[in-house]
Amino acid sequence: MGLSSKLKWIGAVAALAALTVPALAQTDAAGGQVAFQKQQQLTPQQQIVEADAQIARMEQASGNVRRQLEAARAARDVVRRSA
Repeated sequence: MGLSSKLKWIGAVAALAALTVPALAQTDAAGGQVAFQKQQQLTPQQQIVEADAQIARMEQASGNVRRQLEAARAARDVVRRSA
């Protein structure tokens, strides 16, 4: 086995290790479970307050996306516009 062949194998193993380490680091203590806390019964007034808060977050997200789209259009960035 020549030096060039050995270097290729070492490079391949290093690349595989570099790709594997981030995946291993993504484990969490909850075992992949996401904990949600939800109020069981909301009064009509609480439902209105919660709905208003959700709508405000959605409108803010919509505004952010709209601004990003306008910036992509101005920059003629086809990739960002289609994503």
